[in-house]
Amino acid sequence: VYSDEDDEGRYVCATYRNIAKLKKAEATARKAVEKRDLALAEQERINAELKNTQSRMLAVTEAYPEPIAVYDAAGYLFLWNSAFAASATDDPSEIKPGLTHRDILCMSLDNGKYPEANIDREGWLAHRLNANGAAKPMVNIERPGDIHYRIQSIPAGSGDNLVIWFNTTEPVRQR
Repeated sequence: VYSDEDDEGRYVCATYRNIAKLKKAEATARKAVEKRDLALAEQERINAELKNTQSRMLAVTEAYPEPIAVYDAAGYLFLWNSAFAASATDDPSEIKPGLTHRDILCMSLDNGKYPEANIDREGWLAHRLNANGAAKPMVNIERPGDIHYRIQSIPAGSGDNLVIWFNTTEPVRQR
């Protein structure tokens, strides 16, 4: 609304603007927000499913009564169960992600888990480790109390390495 300087009145001026493009842009933006909301909901569903799977895998690993450890492709520990921790040390808090197989074996030796290794520590380690310091594919050991294990190192497709202990005490005793 503008004042008319000649008549001391007012006049109105209106401008027509086509807002079809604006409405189309709003509709496009609304659809983009809906797509984003659907993608976020799907991502939340996937994350919940992954978290559930992770929890189940950790529970299964922990439920296994014998030692299990998983090392990444670079040879660093990232998953283990309490039986594995007990096989290496009397203080399970010493086991941490990022330790190598050699670190774990040295810890086991330092904690007296392999008394027979006190005679020739480096020879014993060489028997258990390959040239890269990773676990050999299969090793048979005897623990105090005439307990026998077969320790297998199983490569995974991801490059990770599963080290799992199998109690072979009964078959060994039956020989």
